[in-house]
Amino acid sequence: MKRTILILMSALILGILPLAPAYADENLDQVVEQNEQIAPAGTKKIFSEGHADLGIVVSGERAEILIRDDSADKPVWRHPEDVTFNLQKSAIQVLPEGTDYNFTGAAAGERVWVIPQQQIAHVPWLGWNTQHPGLANMGLRGVTIEYAGHIGPGEATVFEQDGGFAKPRVLWTSKKKHAQPVFTEIGTHAHANWVFTKPGVHLIAIRMRMEGRKQKSLQTYLRFAVQTDPHSSVDVSWQGKMAEEATRPEKADAARPERRNGYLFFGIGAGVFVAAGVAYLMTVRSKRAREEAEAQ
Repeated sequence: MKRTILILMSALILGILPLAPAYADENLDQVVEQNEQIAPAGTKKIFSEGHADLGIVVSGERAEILIRDDSADKPVWRHPEDVTFNLQKSAIQVLPEGTDYNFTGAAAGERVWVIPQQQIAHVPWLGWNTQHPGLANMGLRGVTIEYAGHIGPGEATVFEQDGGFAKPRVLWTSKKKHAQPVFTEIGTHAHANWVFTKPGVHLIAIRMRMEGRKQKSLQTYLRFAVQTDPHSSVDVSWQGKMAEEATRPEKADAARPERRNGYLFFGIGAGVFVAAGVAYLMTVRSKRAREEAEAQ
């Protein structure tokens, strides 16, 4: 899929602090089809760059969590346990001054490894979607996506941030050991910042609950090789129990369905360091948002 990567070389050279105007990001406008290819289980993939979404695929009576690999011309759904997201030097960012990002477990001036909301070169771009036609045809209220645990060194955090100088909104953090649910409407495609404070192999447990007359829960885990050899990480698997499922789904935070665009660069010294949420682009495309746009 043809994608456009915005590069602000002048900002990088001059170390200025530009707040760029919001713009419509067509990279998030995608169509998911019913019969897209599913890679056979056991087909390993080291994912170092490009677009991927976590989502539920429904075919007949079967529903499973898969990763939609959109890094090539034709999308391929892959089994999460076969995918290793590879974060190396290009994913290193330095947190800016202040305490706004202390929730990540790192302090100002410290380096972290980031999959940002905005797609950048040589770093995976991981999001999630609830766009599979089989899922849409089930008449669900939506899907609750739930953090169910973390295994790995340091802390792991997922957060989103609107354009301008909006404060970060934490979705999931390894500092909390209990399940952390986020409700997502059917037809949503979203990206957020994934932040890791220490190198090593990280596993994040994910549960997705289909919310309808009858609830159905699925669970899996994501693997990240952070500043470590991804080839030696591909067989690292989740061991032990995941956090218990949240018992009050109505209390789940809602993934806001409006479309949001924006990116912000902070200059530090002579250069510009893109921290988690310091350079970001977050767009959520939901069924409701599309309907509102079409009605205008």
